[in-house]
Amino acid sequence: MKRDVIERLAIDSAAGELNEDGQSLFEAYLAEHPGAKQWAETMFRTYRQTEAAIGSKIGSAGASIAAVSVESRPAALARWRPALRWAAVVFVAALVGAGVGRWSRSPRPVQKPERAIASANRPVAPASLDLEDANGSFWRAKAVAMFEPRPYRQANAAMQAGGLWQKYEHYIKEKYHE
Repeated sequence: MKRDVIERLAIDSAAGELNEDGQSLFEAYLAEHPGAKQWAETMFRTYRQTEAAIGSKIGSAGASIAAVSVESRPAALARWRPALRWAAVVFVAALVGAGVGRWSRSPRPVQKPERAIASANRPVAPASLDLEDANGSFWRAKAVAMFEPRPYRQANAAMQAGGLWQKYEHYIKEKYHE
């Protein structure tokens, strides 16, 4: 066996964790192998020293405190158990109510977004705004200029203007770098 296996078995043996068959087999193996017996003795001594150190730190008073604290936890939990149950019931009821309320509502009609309709009619300047009256104020002149009719720009003026030859020239200018 390897050293780490022997050390683990030695600690389990010292703690009384091995059953009768395992203990007898381990002792028989140690009797046959003196090197393994040395490793096991080292672990037995280490276990006894560790147990003694822990016992001196805790003492008899520490053992009684540890036993009390373990027993007091369920008692404290038992006091709060009814309140925790009611809190859980209220929480589940709120979730179920919210879910039922959400899904039981009648569906709301979806309104289609309004779309702007382009009109061929151009805005007409109001009769009260005149260019002659706008001489004194910059902003008044700007407002009047906004209402003046302007010609529409064509989207692709280069392609629309001229005939076939102009279209070819435009094509050559765009593809020149390729």
